[in-house]
Amino acid sequence: MRSIKRFLTVVTLAAIILVTFAAIVQGYRRKGIEQSQRQLDQQLLVMARLLAGMSSAEHRLSLGDSGIHYQRFNARGERLDQSAGAPDMPDFNATADGVKDMSFDGRRWRVLNFWSDDRSLMVQVAEPVNDRFTLAEQIVNATLLPILLGIPVLALMTWIIIATGLRHLEALARAVSERGQKI
Repeated sequence: MRSIKRFLTVVTLAAIILVTFAAIVQGYRRKGIEQSQRQLDQQLLVMARLLAGMSSAEHRLSLGDSGIHYQRFNARGERLDQSAGAPDMPDFNATADGVKDMSFDGRRWRVLNFWSDDRSLMVQVAEPVNDRFTLAEQIVNATLLPILLGIPVLALMTWIIIATGLRHLEALARAVSERGQKI
C-alpha cells in the first residue's frame, strides 16, 4: 500500500510541477516581459509628450536618477536642449519615428522619436535597455514568487489527499488479509 501511495504522490507532484514550470516559463517569456516592455514604451511616449509641451528650452526638465534622457529638436533638426548629463545620443534623424533599440555611449538604448502635433518640434527620449530589462524582470519575478512558494504547499496537500483517499483501500486490504489468515 505504501508503494501505491508513494507512486501516486510522486507522479502527481511531478505532473503538477512540470505543468507549473512550463506555464511559468511561457508566462515569463511571452507575457511578462513583453507587457512590461510595452508599458515602459508607453512611459517613454508620455515623457516625450510632456517634453513636446514644454514652451522653452530654458526650462530643462530634470529626470533625476531615472536613467531616461532626452533631447529636443526644431523642425530644421537643430538641437534645442537636452537632459542634464545626457550621453552623446545619435544625431537627429527626421525620418526616424517611433520606438527602436540603438547602440550609443557604449550601451544599448530604447529610443523613442516623437513629433509634436504641428511638426515643429521633435523629441527624442532614450532609456538604457539594461535598466528596462532589470525592472521588467523584477516585476515578473514578483508575480512568480508566490507560485514557486505554493509548490511545496501543493505537494503537502497532494500527499494528504492521496493518503486520505487511499485509507479506504488500506482498510479493504487489511480486511482481505485478515480473512485470508482466518481461512
